[in-house]
Amino acid sequence: MTQSQIDIIKNEIASRLPYGVMVDCKLFDKPVIGQVYLWHENDFCGVKKTDKYPDNWDSYADWRTCGWEDIKPYLRPMDSMTDDERKELLEHILSLDTDQFEVTRNGGIETVDPNDLSYVYFGAGTASRYIDWLNKYMFDYRGLIPMGSALPAPDGMYDFSDTTRTV
Repeated sequence: MTQSQIDIIKNEIASRLPYGVMVDCKLFDKPVIGQVYLWHENDFCGVKKTDKYPDNWDSYADWRTCGWEDIKPYLRPMDSMTDDERKELLEHILSLDTDQFEVTRNGGIETVDPNDLSYVYFGAGTASRYIDWLNKYMFDYRGLIPMGSALPAPDGMYDFSDTTRTV
C-alpha cells in the first residue's frame, strides 16, 4: 500500500469515527472485523471487538492496534443508496422537512426528483452537510472499493436506526 493510499484511509476513518466505522485488519495474519475506537495519526488504529463479528479474536483481548497498511474500512457502494436514503439526504442537505420537494427554478416553482441533485447549489454549508451525511451512512464517495482500499459492507453491518448517530 502506498503512502497516498494510507493517507486516504486515515482521512476516511477519521471522518467516520463518530459513526462507528467498521474495519477489517490483519492481526498475526488472521483477518478480524472490528470497530475503530482510536485513531493515531502516524502509527496505528485501535480496533475493538464487537459482538456481531467475534471470529479470529484472541480470547484474552477485546481490542488491538493495527498498522495503517493492514486496515480496510467497510463502506457502502454509492449505488446501494435506497430511495428513502436519497430523500433523507436531500432533506438533510437542503435543511428541509417535507414530503414534497419544491424548488424555485427558471422563474417558477417545480417539484423535483430526490434522485436529481442538479439544482442544488453546493456552497460550503451544503457541501459540508452532504459529506457528513455520506460519512454517517458509510457511503464510498471516494471510490475506495474499486481501488481495493476498502471493502463493501455486508448487509446489516451498520445499524442506521440508532438515533445517536446524528450529523
